[in-house]
Amino acid sequence: MLLVAKDSRLRSALWIITYLDKRVSYGEGGFGAVSQKLYSMLTRLQMGLIEDKMDWTVELKPAKAY
Repeated sequence: MLLVAKDSRLRSALWIITYLDKRVSYGEGGFGAVSQKLYSMLTRLQMGLIEDKMDWTVELKPAKAY
């Protein structure tokens, strides 16, 4: 996923999904319906607003100071 931002606001996204030998890209002209839905779901998952049923998120704890 490549996000393009200007002035701290997200302007457009280019989503590249690769599976085995196939590569598909979405959203070259900005957010389309599929790109917007995927971006929204991933953002809500990262923020803990929806349940992570697949255990995709991992909480990182600060390293101990030596």
